[in-house]
Amino acid sequence: MKKKKKKRSLSQKYIFGVKAIADYLNVSERNVYLWEQELDFPLHRIGDANKRTVYASVDEIEKWLRKRPSSHSTKKTKNKIILSGSMIFAAAVVFVLVWIFFLSKNNQYDFYISPLPNPKTAFIQDKNVHIRDESGKVIWSYIESDVPIGAEGNEAEANLDFFDIDNDQANEVIAKEYEHETNRFYLTLFDNDGSRIWQRSIINDQSFRGLLLRSNFYPILSRFAHLKKETCIITAWRHRTRFLVIIVSYDLNGNLLNEYIHTGHVSFLFPLDLNQDGIDEILFGATNNLLNGEAVLGVLPIKDYKGVCPPNRIEPEYQHLKYLLQKYIADEAEPGNQIAYIRFKKANPFEELTKTYIFAFFDHSDKNLFHIYVFPWDIEHENNCIGFEYVFSNQLELMDIIPSSGLRRIYSQLCKKGGEDISLQKLTNIYAENVFAWEQERWVPLKELSFDLDH
Repeated sequence: MKKKKKKRSLSQKYIFGVKAIADYLNVSERNVYLWEQELDFPLHRIGDANKRTVYASVDEIEKWLRKRPSSHSTKKTKNKIILSGSMIFAAAVVFVLVWIFFLSKNNQYDFYISPLPNPKTAFIQDKNVHIRDESGKVIWSYIESDVPIGAEGNEAEANLDFFDIDNDQANEVIAKEYEHETNRFYLTLFDNDGSRIWQRSIINDQSFRGLLLRSNFYPILSRFAHLKKETCIITAWRHRTRFLVIIVSYDLNGNLLNEYIHTGHVSFLFPLDLNQDGIDEILFGATNNLLNGEAVLGVLPIKDYKGVCPPNRIEPEYQHLKYLLQKYIADEAEPGNQIAYIRFKKANPFEELTKTYIFAFFDHSDKNLFHIYVFPWDIEHENNCIGFEYVFSNQLELMDIIPSSGLRRIYSQLCKKGGEDISLQKLTNIYAENVFAWEQERWVPLKELSFDLDH
C-alpha cells in the first residue's frame, strides 16, 4: 500500500536532508540522488562541499513532479551506481568532523548559515521597520505606524520578536503592522522572507460604566513564549483613546487562546520560566488607573488566564477621586485568575513630587532572581533613573530594595525640592513596606504571602 505523504509543518518552504526529502517523495534516498543525476531533480547543497548537506524547495519539488517524465523513461537509470556505502560513510565522517571543528571553535551552534533569508535584527526609520539578516543586510521592510516613529535606530520597538517556529533554520517575526488603506493596526506573523502567514486585530465586548470599548486597539508588546515543546505568542493590545490594555495569547496558527483585561498601560510583557518546569509564566509591569496610577507587577499563567485585573473597585484612600476613577471599573467583569498581582503603593514622603502615573520596569533576571525598577518622582535631572530597584526571587519573594545610583547622587536635591528631611535609609524602608499583593479580595503585605507557581 502506498504511504501517504507526511503533513508539512507550518509554512514549510524548504526540506533539509536527503532522508527528509525522500520521505516527502515516498521513495528511497538512492532515488533522490538518481533523479538528480538523470532527471534534473532540484536538489541543492549548502556550501561547496559535494554531497555535504542538501536541501530542496517544496515549490520546486511540486513543479518538478508536475513535469516529471513518465515511469518508462526512468527504467534505464536503474543500474546506475550513485554512491557506494564506503563513500557515504566517508562523507558522513567528514561532515561530523567539520561540525565538531566549528562547534569547538565557536563554542556555540550558530555557525550554520541558513540558505534562506534569516531575520535576526531590526531598526526603525520614519514609519518603517527594516528587518536585517545576521550580516546586517536589510532583507525586507514593513510599515509599523501611521506617523513617523523617530530617528533611525539600531533596534525596533518591543513590538516584534524573532523565533524559528517551523524548524527551517530561519526565523519568523511577530510584529505590529499598520495598513494605510484601512487605517488599522494588526498583529502580523511574518515568514522569514517577509510574506504574511496571518494578520490579527482584536475586538473586546467588555464595557466600563456602560462604555463599550469594542475595538480601536493596537499591539504594543509582542513576544514568543514557550510551553515545554509548544510555542505561543503573547501580546498586549492598547486602546487608542483610553488607558486600557488587553493581554492576549495566540497559537502559531493565529487562534485566540486567552484574554486578560488590565485597567492601565503596560510597560513590559516578558515570558520567564520562574519555577524552571519548562513552562513560561507571563510577567508584566503596568500602571493601574483604579489605584490612581500606582505601579503594579503582574504574573499570569501561560495557559487559561482570563478576567480583569484587581481591584475593580475604588480603594478607600482614593474615594475623593471617585468621579475620575470610576470609568475604569469593568461592568460585571470576571475577576482575573492571575498567579500574583503586586502593588507598589505610593508613599507619603515627597508627595508633591510623586508622579500621577508610575510604571514598573523589568531590568534583568539572573539565576533565581529578577529585578524590577520603580521611579516614583517627577524631578528634572539628566539622570531620570531616580527610584528603587526591587529584587525578587523566582518565588516572588521581595529579597531586597536598593536605591538607584541616580537617587543616591541627587538625594539632597530631592529633599530640598520636596521640602522634607528624611534619611535615605528610612525612605527605602518605607518603600519596602509599601509593597502589597492581591489575595482573597484584599491587599496583603507581600512579606506575608507565598505563591503557588505549580499551575
